[in-house]
Amino acid sequence: MAKRYLANAAIKYYENKSNEDLKLELTRDVSLASMSLILLANEAGFETITMSGYDSKKLKAILNISDRYLDVMLIAIGKGTKAGHNTVRHHVNKVMYRNKII
Repeated sequence: MAKRYLANAAIKYYENKSNEDLKLELTRDVSLASMSLILLANEAGFETITMSGYDSKKLKAILNISDRYLDVMLIAIGKGTKAGHNTVRHHVNKVMYRNKII
């Protein structure tokens, strides 16, 4: 009963959304799932990096991925053969604010 209720609720939620809204929902869901995967991989001792800016059409052609699927990002997971380079990142206090929007 609960399974059917949840399935119907999900169908109703998505059935009238535009393609743009569906892409936004997908990107949000994939981003959260990717974050979980990355955190688990890092905890298991692997190194990870997310990649964007790749040629989506070439990726789909090489991996034989249907255009039915929207790719959001690539994630490399593995063990490095040498130490990586440092990245330039802002301190958390420069990018996070409490109780205000700047």
